[in-house]
Amino acid sequence: MPSKRPAGDDLRTQKAREEMIQGPSAVDLDVHDFSVRAVGLPLFRRMEDGILSQVLRLVVQAESAAGDVTFTVSDGDTTLARARVRIDDGRTLVHLFVPEVYEPRTFGLRVEARGGEPFEAGVEIRPQRKWSVFLVHHSHLYSIDELARQIRFADELRERYNVLIQTAMQTDVPGATVGLLSSLVDA
Repeated sequence: MPSKRPAGDDLRTQKAREEMIQGPSAVDLDVHDFSVRAVGLPLFRRMEDGILSQVLRLVVQAESAAGDVTFTVSDGDTTLARARVRIDDGRTLVHLFVPEVYEPRTFGLRVEARGGEPFEAGVEIRPQRKWSVFLVHHSHLYSIDELARQIRFADELRERYNVLIQTAMQTDVPGATVGLLSSLVDA
């Protein structure tokens, strides 16, 4: 008899999730009346000039409201990103982006809260793995109209991001509607 999986977190992913949250690239800082955990994550954003930047996530934990706080990340004298965030009691996430790094590199983090001296610390950012995401359409016994509506997502993806989509896969022959072939050819 198969065993039941535990409720909540799947045990196979729990360790990986904990490593990402509390991983070796994290830096814990005590800043004024709150703490900041600075973590580099495998999250990228393509800038308008086409260059990739990667995220520096700040997890701010406050026991009481700290008001408006300014977080700045810099490379020497060059400001790379700045965010002004209202910090209330509890947990607040702040995302700052730095240029993609190819080897570990230290950036300056400055935290300015009302009524206190600015706090500065070095934060090491490490190269992050890039992932490919594959989207798979699946329908089971939908009508021809439902099939056409589901294919519309692929059309929007192609038009918005100029993504070449030239493959379709059918794995459930009894679930195919009569118009599948013509719908895919039209798409």
